[in-house]
Amino acid sequence: MNIKRLFLGLELFAICFGATVLVPLLTNIPTSVVLFTAGVATLIMHYFCKGKYGAPIIFLGSSFAYIAPILYVQKTWDMGSVFFALGVAGLMKVIFSRIIKYFGSELIAKKLFPPVIFGTMITLIGLTLVNTGLDMASSNWTLALITLAVAGILMVFTKGIPNLFSVLIAVGVGYIAALFMGEVTFNTLPVLRWPEFSIPRVNWAAALYMIPFALAPTMEHFGDIFAISEATGNQYYKSPGIHRTMLIDGIGTMLSFFGSVPNTTYSEGVSAVNILKIKDDKVARNAGIWALIFSFIGLLSAFLQSIPTAVIGGVMVILFGSIATIGLKSFVREKVDFGKSRNILIAALMFVFGLGDVSLWRFEGVGLAALIGLSLQIIFLIYDSVVEEKKVNSEIKTDVYLEKA
Repeated sequence: MNIKRLFLGLELFAICFGATVLVPLLTNIPTSVVLFTAGVATLIMHYFCKGKYGAPIIFLGSSFAYIAPILYVQKTWDMGSVFFALGVAGLMKVIFSRIIKYFGSELIAKKLFPPVIFGTMITLIGLTLVNTGLDMASSNWTLALITLAVAGILMVFTKGIPNLFSVLIAVGVGYIAALFMGEVTFNTLPVLRWPEFSIPRVNWAAALYMIPFALAPTMEHFGDIFAISEATGNQYYKSPGIHRTMLIDGIGTMLSFFGSVPNTTYSEGVSAVNILKIKDDKVARNAGIWALIFSFIGLLSAFLQSIPTAVIGGVMVILFGSIATIGLKSFVREKVDFGKSRNILIAALMFVFGLGDVSLWRFEGVGLAALIGLSLQIIFLIYDSVVEEKKVNSEIKTDVYLEKA
């Protein structure tokens, strides 16, 4: 057994834990089920999505893009309708993965999700989460700053084990400080427990409402795969290919049928891999195993839940900020030309409507930004097609005229 790999898996899971359980906590869905399905989805990605470079080093966790629609479906219908609607949204991702396979991931990425769109989406996700991290940190700024300072010092000024486990060590130091300050509350849970699975209720109206919200995670997925490829030096977008990673992403979302929230490739996990400089895909596998273990062992979950919000917030400030940085890096890496008016328009409108407090057609936040970005891209594609057709027709007419002359 590789102890280093085992604890790196625990560190990756610990980093993703806060974001993974925050979604179910905000939507009143059992965290035990979410941890179970996150572990299953991550293991499916590891064992059934291997390519030339092995499996993508990704932990599949809760997607923040679905929070608003989950709450709306809960209010309008019921929890069973939520699980059915989310499962159908996952099915649509599976279907889209087949479309990607047919047309080719590079063509789809170039035409529908160019770097200006997925780069803006990843940056937007990081920026929209910033206040979440700050709110968590603000519950006790002393603890948050202690954790943040330790993590930052270890990341920048150390090498080897301290650098590798910088986040885990920082959380540990923050936890010890919290113990001395009397900020730790330990709620006892059963030593062993069975995840509280639920049965979905067929509701096609809720499903039709939910499907468009899958746009944001779909765009994010393209960005995540390109970002994780850059972070590890492995071209996962070519092998195993985005059509296969999107398939697993869809399956992870479909696990919502059993009473969970969508488990997708999300930027928090990619950012963690980037920060920890993980190169071994078995680390992600171990993170999935840790998620499964924590879903069954109440004592371990109780310990994680006893970590003060401010300590997690101190780490999240770095993590969420780095997500935005990954999006900005993609602009540079892909050489997005902001001299073009259309790129400025797409990014500007996505940022404004994604960050602004506005709701259109029940869409808001990153979901609304995704809809606007994709709609603009389709309009520009149609325009380019019409211009190209006119150009070709004009050249044909010129050739005919010259032949007659």
